[in-house]
Amino acid sequence: MNIVQFQPDHAREILNGEMNIGAPANPKDFLKFVDEMVVNGMSFSGIVNGEVIGSGGIVPVYKHMAEVWLLLSGKVYKNRLTTIRNILINMDKMQKKHQFVRLQAAVKASWPEAVRFASWMGFENEGLMRKFGPDHEDYYRFAKVI
Repeated sequence: MNIVQFQPDHAREILNGEMNIGAPANPKDFLKFVDEMVVNGMSFSGIVNGEVIGSGGIVPVYKHMAEVWLLLSGKVYKNRLTTIRNILINMDKMQKKHQFVRLQAAVKASWPEAVRFASWMGFENEGLMRKFGPDHEDYYRFAKVI
């Protein structure tokens, strides 16, 4: 897997292709925010055989806190272990380099795979945010406080 700086076209490639299991039914709303997610040195994509497997990053909110985002294609399952290892390594490096003491993410409440993954990554469910997303569905606020 080759790790490269995230570009908006990476998200478009993922969203226009096969999404990972349980992905929201209308991921196109995500494209409205793609340009804001390009944070130099804090957003990345994993490429295998010329195809974008996934993208993710950290967007600073305050000096001490950042929002984590992740977008995975259905192709991630063929490269599951490598992808997860790279996510953990890169998230940890960025957290330490920028001295974030809080990382947080919004996870769709009706997406059990994503809820389990956030918990597995060491994030704690802080509660339900009703009608939070662009789809007016409920999301959980997950956070990892260091």
